[in-house]
Amino acid sequence: MATVLITGSEGNFGSYIYRRLRETHTNWKLLRIKHSNGTCRFDSERDRYEGDLCDTALLERVFGEHQIDYVIHAASKSYSHGGYSANPFSVIDNDSASLLNLLRHSRSASKFVYLSSALLYEHAIHSPFDEDTKGMLAPTSSYGVAKQFGENAVRMFNIEHGVDFTIWRPFNIVSPLEPHEGYGRHVFVDFYRRLFIEGVSEFSIMGSGNQVRCFIWVEDAAKCLVDNLEKIESNGQTFNLARDEPITLVQLKDILLELGHELGILNKSYNPPTIKRGIFSGVESEVRIPSVKKLKSMLMWESTTTVHDCFRQFIKGKLNEY
Repeated sequence: MATVLITGSEGNFGSYIYRRLRETHTNWKLLRIKHSNGTCRFDSERDRYEGDLCDTALLERVFGEHQIDYVIHAASKSYSHGGYSANPFSVIDNDSASLLNLLRHSRSASKFVYLSSALLYEHAIHSPFDEDTKGMLAPTSSYGVAKQFGENAVRMFNIEHGVDFTIWRPFNIVSPLEPHEGYGRHVFVDFYRRLFIEGVSEFSIMGSGNQVRCFIWVEDAAKCLVDNLEKIESNGQTFNLARDEPITLVQLKDILLELGHELGILNKSYNPPTIKRGIFSGVESEVRIPSVKKLKSMLMWESTTTVHDCFRQFIKGKLNEY
């Protein structure tokens, strides 16, 4: 029996990682850490600690009370797009400090799994993006800088302490748990809010609307991470966590409308005209297609949920029907 520690286990993705582990490893002990600004505490009924990953006392307690075999670090503080630019040091400080504190306490673990980001490719020129970033311009956004530092820290931790690792770079994981309230969310959540909640009469898109994205259903992503946790082939490797079925933002809008009509949620006559405004600048203006060749060749894994089914399940999940 192995013991797994999952950070971010209550999050949009972490909760699905936890669920998949429960389904597939019924005899494993699963420990969770839920972020809290208060004094660290342990909920024995849920095998869940509550506290701040930057708090050394919390991690000393967790690792002192349990022999942890696998650490899955999925925790990441959420900011709006404006928050990332307005608080760049805070983004780097929080992300790096929590990771380094967790690594210091993971020296006796067998493996450390790190959730990085597709923002490592924010200045990549040629798609599809493969995992080899040598010669590529380094990220300059606060979150991209933090994740690049995190990847390097995990690799150096392996060199010094011999703890195996896998680094995952997620591309647009579609989870119905991601809140749609407020602004600055992932593009698919923003589109959902405007079409299904606000029912806008005009649908504005910055730029041409031909910006290309790839999306992966959250359960596929969780299955990939969990089912390859013990595979030797994943040790010491970095993988794009993605599905290579590219669509444009205009196509995304059309898919959501089509599904809304099909599911009887939106009136069939509802089809707000697309208004293209301004120039979509920055990293989000690029064609962003991940390479999944390494994922398929080394781990023999690929996503099975099409983009249509992905968003069908997303909409149902938002309506508590999934």
